[in-house]
Amino acid sequence: MSQPQCLPRSACTVSPAVRPHRFPWLRLGFLVLCGALATVVARAQSVEKKFGFNVPAAAADVALRQFATQSGAEILFATRAVAGARANELRGEFTLRDGISRLLAGSGLEAQQDARSGTWTVSVVPNVDRAAPAKKSDRPLEKAITTSTGEPETFVLSPFEVSAELDKGYRAGGTLAGTRLRSDLRDIAASVSVITKDFMNDIGASDLSSLLNYTLGTEVTGVSGNLSGAQAQSAFYDFDSIMRQPSPATRIRGLSSADTTRDFFLTDTPMDSYNVERVDINRGANSMLFGLGSPGGIVNSTTVRAKLGRDETTVSTQVGRFGSQRETLDWNKVLIKDRLALRIAALHADRRFQQEFTFGRDRRAFGTLTWRPFKDTTLRVNAEKSRVDENRPQTRPPYDQFTFWWAYGKPTFDPVTNKGVMLGTPLNASMAGITATGSAGSVLSTGLGRSFTTNMGIVYENPNSDVAGITGLPAGTNAFEAVNERLLAGGGTGGMRQLREGQVYLQFLNGGSANPAFAFWRDLPLTDTSVFNYFDHTLEGPNKHEWSEWNSFNATLEQTLFDGLAGVELSYDRQNLDYGSLQSLAGRNYTINIDINTKLPNGAVNPNFGRPFVENTGWANSAGSNREAARATAYLDIDARRYSKSLWAKAVGRHTLTANYTNQEFRGYSAFSGRAALTGLDYWEAENATVPTSVLSSNGRRSLSRIAYIGPSLANLSSASQVSGLGGVTAGSLLQPLSSLNALYYQSPATNAGAPAPFTYRTFGVIQNKGELVTETTAFTPSRVRQVFESESAILQSRWFDGCLVSTLGVRRDAYRTYATSSVVTDPVTGIASTQPQDLVPLKQLDDTASTFSYGLVLHTPRTVQRRLPLGADLSLTYNNSDNFRPTAQRFTIYNERIDPETGKTHEYGALMTLFDGRLELRATHYESSSSLATNANLRSSLAQIAVLGSQMIGMVANSTWNNGTDPSMTPTQQATLQAANSAWQTWTASSPDWAQFLKTFNVRVTTAANGAVSAVIDQRTDQVVATSDVVSKGWEYEMVINPTRQWRIAVNAARQDAVRTHTAADLAYFMAQLDPIWAGTAGDLRYDNTTSTLRTNFTGIYAAVKRELQLDGGSSPEVRKWRFNAVTNYTFSNESRLRGWSVGASVRWQDRVAIGYPVVSDSIGAHYDTARPYFGPEEVNYDAWLGYGRKLSKKVRWQAQLNVRNLGVQNKLIPIAAQPDGSIAAYRIAEPVVWTLTNTFKF
Repeated sequence: MSQPQCLPRSACTVSPAVRPHRFPWLRLGFLVLCGALATVVARAQSVEKKFGFNVPAAAADVALRQFATQSGAEILFATRAVAGARANELRGEFTLRDGISRLLAGSGLEAQQDARSGTWTVSVVPNVDRAAPAKKSDRPLEKAITTSTGEPETFVLSPFEVSAELDKGYRAGGTLAGTRLRSDLRDIAASVSVITKDFMNDIGASDLSSLLNYTLGTEVTGVSGNLSGAQAQSAFYDFDSIMRQPSPATRIRGLSSADTTRDFFLTDTPMDSYNVERVDINRGANSMLFGLGSPGGIVNSTTVRAKLGRDETTVSTQVGRFGSQRETLDWNKVLIKDRLALRIAALHADRRFQQEFTFGRDRRAFGTLTWRPFKDTTLRVNAEKSRVDENRPQTRPPYDQFTFWWAYGKPTFDPVTNKGVMLGTPLNASMAGITATGSAGSVLSTGLGRSFTTNMGIVYENPNSDVAGITGLPAGTNAFEAVNERLLAGGGTGGMRQLREGQVYLQFLNGGSANPAFAFWRDLPLTDTSVFNYFDHTLEGPNKHEWSEWNSFNATLEQTLFDGLAGVELSYDRQNLDYGSLQSLAGRNYTINIDINTKLPNGAVNPNFGRPFVENTGWANSAGSNREAARATAYLDIDARRYSKSLWAKAVGRHTLTANYTNQEFRGYSAFSGRAALTGLDYWEAENATVPTSVLSSNGRRSLSRIAYIGPSLANLSSASQVSGLGGVTAGSLLQPLSSLNALYYQSPATNAGAPAPFTYRTFGVIQNKGELVTETTAFTPSRVRQVFESESAILQSRWFDGCLVSTLGVRRDAYRTYATSSVVTDPVTGIASTQPQDLVPLKQLDDTASTFSYGLVLHTPRTVQRRLPLGADLSLTYNNSDNFRPTAQRFTIYNERIDPETGKTHEYGALMTLFDGRLELRATHYESSSSLATNANLRSSLAQIAVLGSQMIGMVANSTWNNGTDPSMTPTQQATLQAANSAWQTWTASSPDWAQFLKTFNVRVTTAANGAVSAVIDQRTDQVVATSDVVSKGWEYEMVINPTRQWRIAVNAARQDAVRTHTAADLAYFMAQLDPIWAGTAGDLRYDNTTSTLRTNFTGIYAAVKRELQLDGGSSPEVRKWRFNAVTNYTFSNESRLRGWSVGASVRWQDRVAIGYPVVSDSIGAHYDTARPYFGPEEVNYDAWLGYGRKLSKKVRWQAQLNVRNLGVQNKLIPIAAQPDGSIAAYRIAEPVVWTLTNTFKF
């Protein structure tokens, strides 16, 4: 088979079977950069700065504080450890190392500098006696720092916390992410990165979307993100599921989403930097933190805490491109010196974007209190209340459902005669004779718009007005039915017609079903901005809304004992979140169509013939979560060196045992989803007389469509290239509140085929979701869930051989119970789903326990060897093995068999090297992370479609609607075919075990109405009946932090990853294979709901989507890039420089090309993807820069201004994320354009 070629407009290439290595230039550049920086650092080190000291001989704690004040150095020491020790007099100019050595000579104390942070730690010299010896203790630590007033301040660091005060530039002073106690990062074998406040401030990151595309091995959705998160559906890519969530979706190592936590409590609330002082990222499974969690890892935000030492206030104002504004307040007030402090943070932000009408309005308030009644006792309390309202930007172009009208030959349709006419030259012979009956393979289908078929539709002829109406109909008429079953003499009609989707056009253009790739095409994106400028506008305009509102409370009591040798922490956390969205154009309906109907259904001339339009029934959803957790953590620190001065004591070393108990409960309500509006019960009563099974709230007949024309008639244009300047809807029409509609209405079917009943004008009520909670009358499948977890864990961190070997062992036992509603309670008369709590009682589905064991090892270079290494070098080797699992509400296969929880495993080893006494630090890690039994979101809709199709066939067969009644157009041969299909269906359903299992899995209940009509009610069990996949990710990660001088800081990271998916949906594949001979074979001619669409056409479409997904096994996970590289640097000019007060910085983000699809081949096993020869999207590179200036405005007020410019040179750019079978692009992500912000910060 010849190698497929990309279309000229495609930005992709086809790889050979073995892809050549395309990264040597980056490796070379990385080595050159390291060499250059090493030279700079070595030179800086060779002229290490000297300080002038005047420290009199005094008690060691007093002398150390004076030393810190005069040098600006950070020094940690335990108060009791240095008690009784005397320090020497120190006068003259010395380097820090020489000075502190002279100061402590003969005192029985020694000082060592941390290779990572540069902080000095003072401890007792082993085997040395001195007057009034004190027990050596590493907890609590005191930090001597210099305040803005020049006065030394000392505060105690709890082992249960980390402080931003210890972070230096891009280096973090420690983390809780390894063992739940503060640990030096160099002692942690797991892959943990800590993002400091300086890093976030430099790059201008305020949330996860603007942060995680700079960090190692992480991806994030959103306008500023580097991942679309689009889910592949049978015919298009779904961007809306991600948009409806309050927080962006994340992915780590190309594996799975991260658990987001706040102060290491699970959270669903979106993060913002206004109350965050650092972010910890743990990559891979880590059962020491959460046995229950994502295989991908954890992203934790540490909130700010009230400081007991001094009053501080920070106020910032920010303006940005497109009119964005942001204001923050951070106010710290000491109420009782060293005892009680209050801190309040607030955010007021209005973010604007390039697309008109899009915005993000954010209002948050956070308060925290720290109370230290006793030296070793601390109580911390915090609370937050927030509200976010948004109309988020569309991150994809609209779909194209009209520009190929000219290519077809400009087909038109008359709904009265039921015939089509070509206004232009037909594309080919098959197009020349088209009659637009909606048969399989036709390029036209029933209805006007994808949703506007048998339901009512409101028409807005002016996109800039919210006044509905139809020219030529009586005043006040604003709605009609595009389709209704009425019969005409000599034939039937279903009403108006429309062009089918871009997928059908591409299938038709590429040889139809004879082409092996027939089932692999997807809808066509509209990329021509002269037709519609999707960079500046959205189709729906102001007719979309996302919102979230939450409150939280947290209280933590810490108690250290025995001079820090033991301690207990008790924590309670509560979070309540409500969120939802209202969309007017959802899913596949984010598209532009063209009205090809020359007449209205009643025979009147269509005043909007040839006009482009948008249409949808809209979608509303509301959901929420209540999280409550209690946690108890205790530790015991045992150091053999406290009891013996022997070599044996050094070998045994120090051991910290941490025990943890956590109880957490999650209560959620979800899938409170429904149409944006429905026709009222009066319409249900009118239609119920003839079609009782088709007017429930859960299907399309009662859905109320909104159709808005967005341009003039294009009928006289000769080609699509002449179309230009279409705009979106600018009025609030698509979500306009309505209480009633005046409709051109036809009640079907007619009783007399020769003289059909006339259309009438009727008024119907409207039920609309105009608030933030989906009402009962529009809800589809409401559900409630409850999850209860109890976790017990023990972690032993041991420092053997005087700290040369650090081992971390963790055992964990988790008990979990899950509850969920099993069936939707519906009104027996109206079929409306209930959302009342008494009708949605979660029942126990799962009660189980699981145990995990994790361990890590870190081997440090012995100090006696390290001191002899050149260039101040140090080397550590790491090894880590961990696993976890993610229990959710109980999941089932299509055969109703229980699916075990998703599990994750991580195996990694690496090395940590520092040079120049810690000024350059490089960590390299090789990892293999896996996720097993993860829910495959791409098959979610296929499962729902097969459930609905099967249940609806029950009513159609029982009511004989499958043969179109007495349609006079039916020939005897056609009738015989349908009768044979019906017989095959009846025989199969009576004996098939697969059909019996289908009825059981979806709890199908068959009911008979008073008029004899049969209907089937099912539980769709969305997200309960699922398909699963496994993913294995392997690769290398490199992370480097450099401080060449005091003024210059650099962070560099690179990641190589290969994420491959396997073992997808075996049960679903078997089930579909059993249905295929019947549903697509002998029974396939049964008509679907009295239309020309058959069981076969509907089933084969679903089956094709399932097979496509199965064939992706062995290929790369979506949007995974083999290499990523990020570099961030900032330089602040010294006070001695002529440019003092100024700072300058820059960053670069490079991403490798990405596999976006595969060619289709046909062989003995049929048509399938050739995953060995992927199509690739292009590499990406983004540059950012910033410039800052700061100075003191007065003795107590400091001002800092910073201008950030992100995505230099980017404007109106599309990023391919998926390819068609021929390599052309099936879906794009809109790149964030260049944006700038100017921030002014005042500290006092």
